Amino acid sequence: MTAVVVILTNAVRFASGMQGSIRLFTVSDLLHQLELHVQDDGADIKSEVRAHLFEPFYTTSSRGTGLGLYMARELCLNNGALLDYEYRVTSAEPGVVNAAANGRFVITFARPGAG
Repeated sequence: MTAVVVILTNAVRFASGMQGSIRLFTVSDLLHQLELHVQDDGADIKSEVRAHLFEPFYTTSSRGTGLGLYMARELCLNNGALLDYEYRVTSAEPGVVNAAANGRFVITFARPGAG
C-alpha cells in the first residue's frame, strides 16, 4: 500500500461524505518542490492525538493497527519524500475570537533530479 493510498483511505473514512468533503491539491514552490495536500471535513484531530500520529501502534480506533500512518511516513522517507500533518488556526481579522482551524496531511515529494 502506498502512502497516498493510506492518506486517502483515512480521508474517506473520516470525511462527511458530502460533495467536496475531501480536498486534494498540489503546491509547487520556486525550487520545483511538489507537495500533495489532502484535507477532509471530518472532526479536527485533537492535539494529544496529533502528537502521536506517526508513532507505530498508536491508534484511536478499536479496529485499527496503528501502523497505517507510521508505514506511510516510512515509505515516504525511504523514497526521498516527507509526510507530515499541518495544523493551522487562522482568523479573518486580528482579535477575532472565532478562529478557523484546519489540518491536512502533506506529502512533499523529492525534487526531480535530486539525489
